[in-house]
Amino acid sequence: MPASRRAPRSRWVPGHQAVLFAGAMRDPVRNTWIVDFGLICCAAIIPLAVICGPIRGIPLFWTAVDCSFAPGAAIPLWIARRAIQRSA
Repeated sequence: MPASRRAPRSRWVPGHQAVLFAGAMRDPVRNTWIVDFGLICCAAIIPLAVICGPIRGIPLFWTAVDCSFAPGAAIPLWIARRAIQRSA
């Protein structure tokens, strides 16, 4: 498909994810599943980037950059999960 016929890329997904994590901030003990969901998403980033990167023609360097977001997001989520478990 020519570049002029492609749909423009949007940045709406991170905003929706931020709304999702608001529930964990409001009542963390009751909404532990939200933090678990975030950790699962962090684990899914790496295989998704490794498999879909070459299919979409993304260079290896940028695939590695995409994969670097997983531990960067998983570490604070893991710390939050431990704190929630201690408080419960």
